Amino acid sequence: MARAVTSYVASLFGSEELADCVVIFCQAQSDVAKAPPAKRRKKAGAGQQNGPAPPIGDPLPAHRLTLFGGSARLRSQAERWTLEQTAGGSKPELRVPLGSPEDLPHALSALRFLYTGKVDGSSAAQLLQVRRQAAYLLVEGCVEACDTALLDRIAGDLVPQQAGGTARSSGSSPLAPVAELFACRHLLPDAAESGGDTATEVVMRLCRVQLVLHSRAIAASQGTANASGDLGDLLAWAFGDVPSLLCNPGARAQMLRLPVAAMEALLGSDSFATDDEAMVLLVLAQWREANKAPFASACDRLCRLVRLSQLTEDYLHDTLPHIPWFPLSAAEHAFLRQHVSSAGQAKKRQALEAAAAGLYDTTSPWYAAGARPCGRSDLNRRYDWYVDQEDLEKGLAAPQAAIRLTGRFDTGDKRLVSRGLEWFPSIRAKATDEMAGVFIHALAPAALCLPESVERIRLASTSVRVVVCRWAGEGDGSWVEAYSKKYLREEYCTEVGGGLGVPSALPLAKALAAGAPGGDGVSQLRRWSEYLHDDTLLGSLTFV
Repeated sequence: MARAVTSYVASLFGSEELADCVVIFCQAQSDVAKAPPAKRRKKAGAGQQNGPAPPIGDPLPAHRLTLFGGSARLRSQAERWTLEQTAGGSKPELRVPLGSPEDLPHALSALRFLYTGKVDGSSAAQLLQVRRQAAYLLVEGCVEACDTALLDRIAGDLVPQQAGGTARSSGSSPLAPVAELFACRHLLPDAAESGGDTATEVVMRLCRVQLVLHSRAIAASQGTANASGDLGDLLAWAFGDVPSLLCNPGARAQMLRLPVAAMEALLGSDSFATDDEAMVLLVLAQWREANKAPFASACDRLCRLVRLSQLTEDYLHDTLPHIPWFPLSAAEHAFLRQHVSSAGQAKKRQALEAAAAGLYDTTSPWYAAGARPCGRSDLNRRYDWYVDQEDLEKGLAAPQAAIRLTGRFDTGDKRLVSRGLEWFPSIRAKATDEMAGVFIHALAPAALCLPESVERIRLASTSVRVVVCRWAGEGDGSWVEAYSKKYLREEYCTEVGGGLGVPSALPLAKALAAGAPGGDGVSQLRRWSEYLHDDTLLGSLTFV
């Protein structure tokens, strides 16, 4: 389009010139179209008024040609106007409900985009609020433009790293845009909003990139005293809770690149949520594996940030003392157990701490820190689980051998983590069995470097749902559940290194008699055909 035309169209925004409709902004009520969600804001008495919705601001002269082409919601409203309603010369009135008067400038910005193709927003909060209004009004291209502007704002002058080079960012602080977004994080779109799940993940990934690149310098400027303060809160928000972090390969890889100062801030943050303190120890173990030299120089500082007194009793007693790289002597481990057992006995604890004065630091997080926030954000997130047909065929090739199919998750990992352990499902059967079993297993993470020579009996439990699917057929074209089992940690447990499940979970087709057509090795695979499609067997695991 010619520059003169685009400039002229932009000048028509809010102008009476050629205007053939009016946009009226009004307070959302229960009897009008639902407004976009005003996050963290609830108006007293909302939805209890009767009569016309009260207007907000002045009517906006508008142009149906522009609105029709750019907003599906406003076009739908305009098309409902009848010839009788416009016969008297009145212009169609298009009503836009708002959650509050504070939403008006953001709704205006979303409509201005229809005329200018440009996003108004001088801050992350403004961009997110304009995005929300644009998503509600179905303004074509505006949501994507807001997302792009937000990413550009976070990236700043970030440039691709050259070999041996570094990324740079201008401004007083390269993490200022990340901190700005953190301050308005409640405005980030959720999965229910247009493109919200993808947009938020991309934004968070870029925030983590900036934190990896610049957290060392920021920590140095803050000083050790504030290491678990502002920077720690930023890191805990950007990387999320421990279980979800360790189940997300992308975020986990970024965490492994954090410098020592950032790991100190993250581990020391009171905002770093988990389902079990053993998971925090696992984060440190995985970071140690990828950063042997930096860990060696900061071993004591980092390990001191694990809240040992918050470990479960069996982990504290039977796992912690066998981690070879963790700097806890046998004598202090024995004292720590006494200290933990004195919870609720003020005089006994006071006496223990007095006796340990000058020997053990009972003010350190090992002893004194409270429990972290409890939670994992991927609860009820279905992790799809795949087994290749080729693996099944290999198992069937040895009729006397037991088939054990473990597969991989949609994240690319073979195991997921919960409560300090690795978990994975399996399908087991012998080639001649009429039923296949479905099991869930728990393993001690290899990153802990626990010696195999130590005989330990430890039970494990988590709350999880295991599913195996069958193909519904080409007509239905979808997978449906063939088997489902929920395990609640209050009701089930298994030995670490073992598993629990149902040996007769999946009925298999009957084998053909020897010598019958198809009664060869192919018939063994046919027995599993109900659970196979596109050379894949599908299941899922969901933490609940």
